[in-house]
Amino acid sequence: MPGYLLANVPAVLGFYPQDSLVLVGLDRHRGNTYHMGPVLRADYPLPPEALAEGLDTVAGAGSTSVMVFLIGAVPSDSAVRSLREEVQHPALRLWGGWWCERIVTGERYGCLWEEEHGRWPGGVIPAVSQTPAMQALVECGELPELTRAEACAHFQVRGKPWFVDHQDAYRLVHTMRHTPGLRKEVEAEAEDLLRGNGDTTHLAILLSHHMLRDLLIPPVLEHPEQAYCTLRRVVHHTRGEARANALCLHAVAAAACGRPWRAALALHTAVEEAPGHTLGRLLHAVCSQRGTEAMLCAVRESSEASGRSNIPGSTDSG
Repeated sequence: MPGYLLANVPAVLGFYPQDSLVLVGLDRHRGNTYHMGPVLRADYPLPPEALAEGLDTVAGAGSTSVMVFLIGAVPSDSAVRSLREEVQHPALRLWGGWWCERIVTGERYGCLWEEEHGRWPGGVIPAVSQTPAMQALVECGELPELTRAEACAHFQVRGKPWFVDHQDAYRLVHTMRHTPGLRKEVEAEAEDLLRGNGDTTHLAILLSHHMLRDLLIPPVLEHPEQAYCTLRRVVHHTRGEARANALCLHAVAAAACGRPWRAALALHTAVEEAPGHTLGRLLHAVCSQRGTEAMLCAVRESSEASGRSNIPGSTDSG
C-alpha cells in the first residue's frame, strides 16, 4: 500500500516532490477497502501549525484516515518522534509514516513508524509509469515535471507583456450597461477568442475587469480544451489583474479538461502573486480544501444559478 501510493504521488501533484512532506488521505470505500483521497505536499520541515492546517484539510475533504510520507534525506529519530506527535488528529486515523529518498520506480522505502503493527514495514516503489494517476497524465499528452519549480515555470511570463489600456475595459463595461444587445456581441467574441479565433490580445482587455472576465466563464466550461491552450498563452503575456484572472480561468479550464494538477498549480501561482485577488483566493480555498472537482462543480453551479456567470465573492474588483 505505501509503495503504491508513493508511485501515484508525482502524477497527482504534477511534479516529483523533493525534500517534502506528503499527506495522503484515504477514503473508505467498501468494507476494508479505501480510495486514495486528497494529496497535500509541503516543504519539509514545516511549522506545526501548517501541518495541523493540512490535516484539517484532509479531514475536511471527507477522508477518515491518513498516511504520512517524507521524501528526501533520512530524518533523525527526534524528528520522527516530533512528527509522529504532530500528525495526530481527532478526526483522522493515522496509519503511519514512511520515508524514501526519492520517488522512482524500484526505489526502496522504509517505515518510520506504523500504527498497524508491522503490516507495511517497507518495500520497493512499483512502476511509477503504470499508475492510474500517470495514465491520466499520459492521456493528456503530459508527464510530471522533475521539480516543483519546473512545474510552476509553466505559468511564467514570457517575453514582453501585452499592453493593456484599462480604460478600454472600463469604457466597454460602461457602454454595455447602456447598450442593449452589446453584451451578447461581447460574449460571442469572447467565445471565438477562447477557441483560438481572432486576436488573442483582446482577451487581455476582457480579463482586466471582473465583469468582463465573468462573461468568459461559460465558454471556458463549454470549450475547456481550447480555452486551456488559449488562456495559457494569455497567462504568458499578461501581468497584474489580467494575469491573475487568466490564471484563475486557466485553472477552471484545466480542471474541466482533466488536468487537475495544472489547476492546483495555477491557483497557487495566482494567490502567491496577487494575494488580494478575490476570485483567486476563493477558488484556491475551495481547491485546497475540497479538491479540483469540487472547485469546478462550484463554478458550474454558480454560473448556472446566476444566469450571468457571476461567481459569489467575485463581484468586486478581483
